[in-house]
Amino acid sequence: MMFSCPCVVEVMLSCPGVVKVIMSSPGVVEVMLSFPGVVEVILFSPGLVEMLSNPCVVEVMLSSPGVVELMLSSPVVVEVMLSSPGVVEVMLSCPGLVEVMLSSPDIVEMMLSSPGLVELMLSSPGLVEVMLSSPDVVEMMLSCPGLVELMLSSPGVVELMLSSPVVVELMLSSPVVVEVMLSSPGVVEVMLSCPGLVEVMLSSPDVVEMMLSSPGLVELMLSCPGLVEVMLSSPDVVEMMLSCPGLVELMLSSPDVVEMMFSCLGVVEVMLSCPAVVEVIMSSPGVVEVMLSFPFVVELMLSSPGPVEMLSSPGYLELLSCPGVVELMLSSPGVVEVMLSSPGVVDVMLSSPGVVEVMLSSPGVVELMFSSPGVVEMMLSCPGVVEMMLSSPGVVGVILPR
Repeated sequence: MMFSCPCVVEVMLSCPGVVKVIMSSPGVVEVMLSFPGVVEVILFSPGLVEMLSNPCVVEVMLSSPGVVELMLSSPVVVEVMLSSPGVVEVMLSCPGLVEVMLSSPDIVEMMLSSPGLVELMLSSPGLVEVMLSSPDVVEMMLSCPGLVELMLSSPGVVELMLSSPVVVELMLSSPVVVEVMLSSPGVVEVMLSCPGLVEVMLSSPDVVEMMLSSPGLVELMLSCPGLVEVMLSSPDVVEMMLSCPGLVELMLSSPDVVEMMFSCLGVVEVMLSCPAVVEVIMSSPGVVEVMLSFPFVVELMLSSPGPVEMLSSPGYLELLSCPGVVELMLSSPGVVEVMLSSPGVVDVMLSSPGVVEVMLSSPGVVELMFSSPGVVEMMLSCPGVVEMMLSSPGVVGVILPR
């Protein structure tokens, strides 16, 4: 009868002694909460704070959906509840209640503003899963840099976050979050172990730019063949990588990466279209050697205007001492003309008996050589070359009419 009258309940709850007696008996609290109108009185009574600081009382209150709804509709009540560790623990043990709380932006904001509460929540995989299942909650969480750092410092939380495509998409859309992610070795390691995630990251130019600006991260990525393959399969990523001279040098310093680069037609095409990259390639004998093991690369190289114009560079001069390469080069009249117009190139070619032999075996090349006074002069100044010329009936046939 006492609890059926809201006015009586109001008077009772204004007396600390009575509140204490009521709270000492969960059964009494349960009876009290069963009367309509009593909950509203409780929520506005002076004894509210004391009642809500008692986990047992809160547990009884939380067992009633109606009471929960009324409690969560009051910011004051929520604030009081969240300020009590014992009560928070009781609340977090009810997944259903947490879901209801997370559906309210105001309550989420209050929850996320308490580092202690967030830390407690992040220690429970089940709760983290519930939180991450709500895009709105994730968005709010990611908007707090301090909270992002806290989340990313937990390997378990990181794994749960990265296993959700929706969460990953939200994370990658925030430059601040990406920066925090990439600055954490532990997070990077987990990220790089997920090829699918790397593909998603590499599809964003902004994220790629941030990734490539970290030498340590790039080095880590280049040490993983699977990742290198994923990177090289994206023309945009390849273009961005090749636009960084330091990164090009880093890539070309790894034999495995070099092998993979030259075995990919698209990558080779992009490389050969960039004079700066060609220069770096040609300055490394080891890289040149790998390049020469791919005939299609040499053919591509000869058909690219940029590299042909650079025939007088030191790297190319090295190439010219290789009969096989020269043979490929000589199959293109345009390339031969360019080669013969460069004294440096001719000089290197004439210093290699094997190359001279290849040149003299081609009637077209011989014609071109003897139509250039400069080249003829250089040839006649080399006794070895003269000897080879005279021993070749075809060459003599070209010389005599002249």
